[in-house]
Order: sequence, then C-alpha cells, then structure tokens
Amino acid sequence: MSTQSLQMINLSIDDLSKLIKDCFKEQLKNIQESKITEPNKAETDFLTRKEVKNILNVSYPTLWKYNNEGTLKVKKKIGRRVYYSKQDLNNLLNDLV
Repeated sequence: MSTQSLQMINLSIDDLSKLIKDCFKEQLKNIQESKITEPNKAETDFLTRKEVKNILNVSYPTLWKYNNEGTLKVKKKIGRRVYYSKQDLNNLLNDLV
C-alpha cells in the first residue's frame, strides 16, 4: 500500500498571482532559450499542433478553442495538417507575462 501526503498552504491572492507569474516567466524563458532546429528555413517559421500543444502544455481541444476565440490563430493548413506561427506563439507568451 502506498502512502500519500497532502500539504495545505495558505496563500494570499497576491502571493498566488506572483507565483503563477513567476512560473509563466520561467516557462517563457525556457521556451525562448530552446531552439527548434529544422533544416528548411520556411519550416522554422511555423510549428505543428503537437509542438504548440507541448510548449503551452494544453490539450488539442484547447488549441481548437484558442483558434476559435482568436487567441492563437492557425496560420497555415495543408490538408489536415495545421500550422501555427512562431511569432504569434511568442506574442501570446509575452502577453501572458
């Protein structure tokens, strides 16, 4: 039988807000430092749904919702394949911070 522990922490709204902002800043820094290397320059301007999903740590339905709301629009479609602009993703991440 495994033992699980639960720790409750009392945080003010300001402390929670600061903690969330710090987490976003750290994730943004990690994203900006990492470089996605692809052989073709034209391909480096776009990201697949899977890449964007992993970067934002969201699900495919959430990406669909972002597209419908205009938060992060699809820039390119080839058949069933969907591509997002790296610049749009960077702008979204910068707006969140």
